[in-house]
Amino acid sequence: MYCRKCGNKVPDNSKFCDSCGAAVNANLSSSVPAATPPARPSAYQSESDIARAGAEVTRAKVNLASAAAYATGSDISPKSRLAATLLAVFLGAFGAHRFYLGKYGSAAGMLVLTILYFVIAGVTGTGIMFQPNLAMMNLWALGFALIPLMIVSIWAFVDFIVVVSGHMKDGKGRRVKKWR
Repeated sequence: MYCRKCGNKVPDNSKFCDSCGAAVNANLSSSVPAATPPARPSAYQSESDIARAGAEVTRAKVNLASAAAYATGSDISPKSRLAATLLAVFLGAFGAHRFYLGKYGSAAGMLVLTILYFVIAGVTGTGIMFQPNLAMMNLWALGFALIPLMIVSIWAFVDFIVVVSGHMKDGKGRRVKKWR
């Protein structure tokens, strides 16, 4: 005799199934099992296929977690967009807004380029004032000094636009969205 609920073989004199505990009706036919256990789906028959399916489920859970983090706003930086904007306007050439946001490498690059300009401009400017016979050479050097200044100025202006639009990210990759 077979259990009608789980399909396992049950001794003839039993009133309950040993596997699932369901009541067994002795009056029903016991020659054919009423239910058979479900077979494995055909798409996942080998152990590697089962492992792959588990990896797909894990990946889906990770994607769901990142979507939940995005929905709750945990990818938003606690840094102030207003402060970053003001720093970009007034001290952008020195990289102050990038230091504030935790982007220390690029901020140091901006600072070095700005200092390089002031050093070259200071040396050549002094040379123009006190050595008139080398004035033309010093003007060329002053012209070359403008290159790092132009690079930093364009960089700071682009950063200003990105901060104001809310697309700037802090050092941890979170967007700076809040104006507070």
